[in-house]
Amino acid sequence: MTAAPVRADSHTLVPADELDADYTPGYIKLARVLRARIEDGTYPFGSLLPSSRQLAAEHGVSTSTAGHALQVLVRHGYARHIESKPHQVIWRPRTHPTEPQEG
Repeated sequence: MTAAPVRADSHTLVPADELDADYTPGYIKLARVLRARIEDGTYPFGSLLPSSRQLAAEHGVSTSTAGHALQVLVRHGYARHIESKPHQVIWRPRTHPTEPQEG
């Protein structure tokens, strides 16, 4: 059974079940997955990330979406990219400074 439409503004109607939909863009969703994998050590510092083709196949998205997700990681300091090279993880977990040693 389809939910009754709900008025979104004075000109449009949206199905009620659509109000619960997640409209986060696919590239952001994928970037969050990759960020989590970097932060949990699945992709440690210095490792190479999968290519956009590999990510697209693994996550069922287009290569363009996967490429945008990788760009987000670069902009937020999780990876770097040198043309014609794979993306490399540059994020390191923060470490707590050791207690100062008394001299």
